[in-house]
Amino acid sequence: MTVKFTYAGGETAARLSKMLLEQNRRTEISELVIGSTPHKQFTIPLKPTERIIEINEPNALRLALSPAARQVFQLHRLDTSASAQDIIREYKVIIMNLIPIKVWRKSHGDKSSSEDDGNGKWILIKAEDDDKEIKRVINAARTAVQALGLDFALAHVGFTKLRKPVILEVDPSPTLAPKTLKALLKFLTAPPYRAEKREVKLGADPEFILINRDTGKMIPASRFLPRQGKVGCDSIRIPNRQQRPVGELRPEPSTSPLILAENIRKTILQGVKLLPYSNIQWVAGSQPTSNYPIGGHIHFSNINCSSKLLRALDNYLAIPVFLMENSASSSMRRTKYGLLSDFRLKEHGFEYRTISSWLVSPEISKGVLCLAKLVVDNYLDLSTNYFTRVDVQRAFYSGDKSYLRNLYPEIWKTITALPDAKQYASYLESIDELCRNAEEWDESKDIREAWGIPIPKKKYRAENKSKKSSSTRVNVRIR
Repeated sequence: MTVKFTYAGGETAARLSKMLLEQNRRTEISELVIGSTPHKQFTIPLKPTERIIEINEPNALRLALSPAARQVFQLHRLDTSASAQDIIREYKVIIMNLIPIKVWRKSHGDKSSSEDDGNGKWILIKAEDDDKEIKRVINAARTAVQALGLDFALAHVGFTKLRKPVILEVDPSPTLAPKTLKALLKFLTAPPYRAEKREVKLGADPEFILINRDTGKMIPASRFLPRQGKVGCDSIRIPNRQQRPVGELRPEPSTSPLILAENIRKTILQGVKLLPYSNIQWVAGSQPTSNYPIGGHIHFSNINCSSKLLRALDNYLAIPVFLMENSASSSMRRTKYGLLSDFRLKEHGFEYRTISSWLVSPEISKGVLCLAKLVVDNYLDLSTNYFTRVDVQRAFYSGDKSYLRNLYPEIWKTITALPDAKQYASYLESIDELCRNAEEWDESKDIREAWGIPIPKKKYRAENKSKKSSSTRVNVRIR
């Protein structure tokens, strides 16, 4: 493995050059200009393999140093402007491979913190602090750095009177103190990006919506399904209240995407026992009914979440799923959900949350799960990041399929060239067929029918339509 890393010329780059050469005499240092700024590029041979890992690749640096960076932040729903009078505190956060390794705070004459003397001094604070404000600032900093395609950077974040973080700047080549520079040196000479020795396990909790066929209206899943269990309901936050309108399948995880797909079929069968009505339709997709976006979250264990792994999932999983989605509903979903590199850490590993609910059919489900397994198993060889171009990000968030469809042949060629792609070839055809032919999945079809699940003949009719219930019990008549 060879690591390539690029840093703007200056005192920190000079010190890093000396430290790298002392540790590895074979390190090569070259000069290049990005934008109008001179940079040093370090090539660090670590192991005798042909693989090259680029940390802070030049295209990401070019984006970070351009005016387009502000557009990227806005696409990721990050605030970028606030008056000086509105900012009550400032933070500087160094992000390294998604992790905040240093956080500093400066208040504007605010003595609310025991660590702050109110004189506007930068004070080092604990990144793991449980304070909600610090969490929001770190999340904004992490999102901004990841959105630019960077693996390491310092994010300067303001915090306003309205308790909102504002991205002021992202600096991929900050001046570093000796201790932080040592942490960067360790990151470069022992990078966390590596193939896992254990087999990656997949899980999922794809969501679905219930619709009354007789009225065409959505029925809250909490009317029938429990909060916990293999088939349950999930919440959506709405101003001043919380509903549990969305159904969710929680199948048994597996190292095999095909076994996971079979486990999904079994959970649907369990769900039919709780909801045995032919006139209540189960639908999936991006946003099959207004105001209720749904996701197809995939869980991964036996592998560490990293900036590189998330970008591989963005480019080689999220783009094909994007091309299959219903154009109108997927654009609506991304106004609230579906950000690139959206993830959540779990006890078992992490959850990738960018893509919508692929539960629409068994063929598409198997294809998506097989593709996800391929990506996580081979993410080091899936290094192209198309999202370092702001026009590609804009097309993704606006739902411009024609623009991203031009990238698809190259993406699919890279995927199918992977050595272990052959074992999943027949299952990947469902994805390739839709993407190649510019077709979309059908969000209107009942997923029970699509999965070949026998649908009971019972009919549902509420006793009291005005009565709201969050319980799994409901008074019904069978006709």
